[in-house]
Amino acid sequence: LIIYVSRFDLSSHKRFFFTVYVALLPALLFFSSVSPLLFLENAQMSDHVLTGLCAVLPFVFGIAALYTQTTCKKLVIILIIPCIIFNYSYIYAYGSALRSQKEYETFIIQDIAEDIQEADLHKECTLIGVSDKMPKSRQLQTLCNKYPQFNAIVPVYMYDENWIGTSYLNHYLQQQLMFEELDDKDYSFVEKNRPFSSNSIYSLYKKNDKILLFFNP
Repeated sequence: LIIYVSRFDLSSHKRFFFTVYVALLPALLFFSSVSPLLFLENAQMSDHVLTGLCAVLPFVFGIAALYTQTTCKKLVIILIIPCIIFNYSYIYAYGSALRSQKEYETFIIQDIAEDIQEADLHKECTLIGVSDKMPKSRQLQTLCNKYPQFNAIVPVYMYDENWIGTSYLNHYLQQQLMFEELDDKDYSFVEKNRPFSSNSIYSLYKKNDKILLFFNP
């Protein structure tokens, strides 16, 4: 509003440059938000950019409404209402997806930690290997069907090539477990032995000082 009102106090030539500046401001704002990616060796645009655009678009819509002629202003406002509704619904759905998956992962990891502590009473285990990936929550699955981009931007932290899920698990354990990838001997052990804990989501095996965590596909 301050930008819109202050333009009337400028001279004609300054007003021209001011109008050009305001017209380019949305692009400059967007460029400044993604410019750090230019310094990466292998910069790639991902689906996360769409959530960044959701923060820029209301500003662009506001500028468009202010600088449109009075006769077309109502038409512009009517046209941008669906865009604004999608903008806020997408952000709200993204936040709901993150919260739902975090609560679901916390629930599963607490169960895993409880099973490990019951099986490893003397805290002999120091390693853990993971096979496959922790499932998504039902709410996240529903949102991924509506917004396929959520498959890429809503993380699932515990899977077979990531140590972050193990660090999360350690918050609920009395001993420290280090992530180690599974090898052929681990898979052979699983084929010959029964798990000490199993349910519809995962199975847990104990091999010497290593916990083997297998998520059901």
